[in-house]
Amino acid sequence: MELESFGQAVSHRSRVAILIALFGGKALPASELAYRARISGQTASSHLSILTELNVIKVRKCGRHRYFELASEDIAEAIEALATKLDLSIREPKPVEDRLRTGRFCYNHLAGRLGTSITDVLVRGGVLAMNDESFQLLDTEHVLFRALEIDPHVISRKRGRFAPRCLDWSERRPHVAGILGSSIAQGMLSKSFIERTRDDRSVTVTNLGKKFLVSELGLDSEPSELLVGVE
Repeated sequence: MELESFGQAVSHRSRVAILIALFGGKALPASELAYRARISGQTASSHLSILTELNVIKVRKCGRHRYFELASEDIAEAIEALATKLDLSIREPKPVEDRLRTGRFCYNHLAGRLGTSITDVLVRGGVLAMNDESFQLLDTEHVLFRALEIDPHVISRKRGRFAPRCLDWSERRPHVAGILGSSIAQGMLSKSFIERTRDDRSVTVTNLGKKFLVSELGLDSEPSELLVGVE
């Protein structure tokens, strides 16, 4: 994408609100995006047309219905990185912002305190080594991979970037994204360690997930509300 096109995409607050609503990796209808951006359906339609023409979002058709989603993970990373570099918060009502800071989806991978804490565990444990733009996988036998039934050798054959660094706007440090980050997020969902929040892109760590984070990943020393309620 050209810089001019990206600048046009984020130059209006309603378009930014629409893009943020799509950060969770879900395809949403225009009516839902209008509600999230607090604008009329007609106004949302106009902004969606602009974003589609700029190739920032794409349309998925299901019968007579149309759903919109980000064109790629790179778009989400670019906006999140811009917010971080400029020291901007992605503005939401405070209860929502607090949930997003605790744990959220950044397109298809985990971000916030949850995403960075898991990444920190993998780096400290010698599983990942952090390079300038990505993480290098050093250990394929970690308990996290076994628990989530992730075979790094298999997922490494998928198309796309394996483990890029994504700079977290709320924590101001990197979390793992790409194929590995997505596999971890989907594994956490499938094992019911986390649950998606219906109205935004935040996630809730279940009691089962909290016990796993403590007993298997050793997050009991984390100064985080992630572990509130663990017995």
